[in-house]
Amino acid sequence: MGGPSWIELSDHVRAAPDLRLHPPRLWDAVSDRLLGELVVAEHCGWLQRQEALSRLLEHRWAGASAIGACIDLAEDSTPVVIEPLSLLDSSPDLVAGRYIRQAVESPASDRALVGALLAASRKIRRRHFTHEDSSRIGRAVTSLLNDSTLDEGLRRLASEVESELRAGGATRADAASVWATSSRPRRISTRACARVSPAGPSTDEMLTELVGQALYDPNPDDRMLAAMFIAGTPVRAAVASCLLVEIEEDLRRRRHCDLGVLLRTMTLLRSGNHRPVLHRILTDPHAEESARLAAAWALPHCAEGPAVTPWSKILEVQTRLARRPSMIGASVLHGVVYGAGTDGDEATLRRVRADSDLPTIVRSTARWLLTARLPVRSLRHSGHL
Repeated sequence: MGGPSWIELSDHVRAAPDLRLHPPRLWDAVSDRLLGELVVAEHCGWLQRQEALSRLLEHRWAGASAIGACIDLAEDSTPVVIEPLSLLDSSPDLVAGRYIRQAVESPASDRALVGALLAASRKIRRRHFTHEDSSRIGRAVTSLLNDSTLDEGLRRLASEVESELRAGGATRADAASVWATSSRPRRISTRACARVSPAGPSTDEMLTELVGQALYDPNPDDRMLAAMFIAGTPVRAAVASCLLVEIEEDLRRRRHCDLGVLLRTMTLLRSGNHRPVLHRILTDPHAEESARLAAAWALPHCAEGPAVTPWSKILEVQTRLARRPSMIGASVLHGVVYGAGTDGDEATLRRVRADSDLPTIVRSTARWLLTARLPVRSLRHSGHL
């Protein structure tokens, strides 16, 4: 079904809180199909399916199946772990709360921890957790914040959860300070306004705020929504062009601290203009690890651009680099394989699946993408995604 059909169906389900299906396993089939489409959908199609699944999660009889679908996918050794975990914030069910608490205490990966912290923050505000679960999450978050090696993005998310716990869910951590000291959002806004209307205002405060949020908000969902808001306005192309200027300048000066957020935001803006930059980074065996990691995870769901992605060359280069002992190298290849899957490149996926020397998570990702219940390519070509 297309996104509007899922919204219509979930409207009927929400309007009938006592609706039951016979046999009850039909709820499993609906939930599995909807979640499977959600994780490969983009932009408006993603939002429609996200809203539909949230309605199922909140439903008295559909909720258990929707929770089960999210947990099963999160534990299925796939690259798709953030979405199914973060979606559990919609359900007040104790099973969902207990699973999120366990994922914060013992995350299977950094990406799983991102999803769990996102869900935990919202569930605290909605008062879904038991007192025991809140206490245990608090201890786990304190332990994370005391870890000097913790990734900065994870540190911001953990700090947000800690702030929510201290406030008892009454307030949300103020994210604006994250980008208040950066000149980049205003510079991008000013340049974009000049491209759209040279004779108009030199800048736009709302656009500056949205760009700052899209780049630096500690909450990935809020970053995504800000970028999607910009993508729905006439300044989308101008902002994307200005981001590309920033990316090229940072690469020229070998400044990689913001490269990940810049590339990710370009993808969220539905711009494919940065594909040649991503290709250049991923086919260069001498590119720095941080640049390769940023490029690899910006490719999945990236819009079509001026160049066809050379998956064979990228796989060759990144496979060779991944054979060196490096957690980052494995994560780069993981992102590359996921990107090949979202592009529907089955030949690349089969090569990865057959290579027993590659990391287990990379091969299992290729296997999952090849055997997924959803024909991603046909869904895209039919317009359903």
